[in-house]
Amino acid sequence: MTDIYTDEEEPWIPEYVYVLQQKALDNPDYTPYGFDQLEIPTDCTVVVERLDWLITRFNERYYYRRLNAETMDRWQILLQDKMDSIVRRYNRAYGIYTDNATLIAKVTDGYVVTDSKAGTSGNSHVESLAGTLSETDTDSKTSNVLQKNIDTPDEAFNDANDYASRIQKVDGSDAGSTIKEGATSGNNTITDSATTSENNTSEMVNTGKKVMDNANANIDDYRDIDTQFIKEFENNFLNVLWY
Repeated sequence: MTDIYTDEEEPWIPEYVYVLQQKALDNPDYTPYGFDQLEIPTDCTVVVERLDWLITRFNERYYYRRLNAETMDRWQILLQDKMDSIVRRYNRAYGIYTDNATLIAKVTDGYVVTDSKAGTSGNSHVESLAGTLSETDTDSKTSNVLQKNIDTPDEAFNDANDYASRIQKVDGSDAGSTIKEGATSGNNTITDSATTSENNTSEMVNTGKKVMDNANANIDDYRDIDTQFIKEFENNFLNVLWY
């Protein structure tokens, strides 16, 4: 490090570089202080894993800034309070970005259009020679009919339902069922059944200029969580720079 201070040159409110220099010299008056001495909750695993890099970023940003407290003990308490107030929020932010990294990296507005065609047809016949033989056939049909009366010439050229002499909607249904029952004796059962289904899925994505627009928006919206995290400690230093 450069600009090594001596005890006689120590400012009343030191720059953070002075604290780091004294810590490097194993000065016991300064070793308990600094960003690297903060306590991180054990459940904030991502922050713990990134701590070495966060210490580097903290030192780089505040290297020549003066501490915003009258004593080192008071400054360290304020530093710990700031960490405790934000650490879980940023641990969650790291996790969200990590879990969705693949999706965030995509620059196309992808969406899926699904056309599903599913049908089931079955034919079952059950014979029980030891009990009751039953067979049920059910058939139902439902139809909706919209009738529109046209009494003037211009009504034929207007599709709006409210532009007509009379609108009539007819709902109709036709259902029927047949039930046959009988009894016999024996011990035999036969079951036949058949089922068919079909599913079709197609995917559509944007191309060309839309992809470029999405890429630019993705870049602009991306957050450097490390930098935002470290900026949270701005008020732990004087907002004045000496030259």
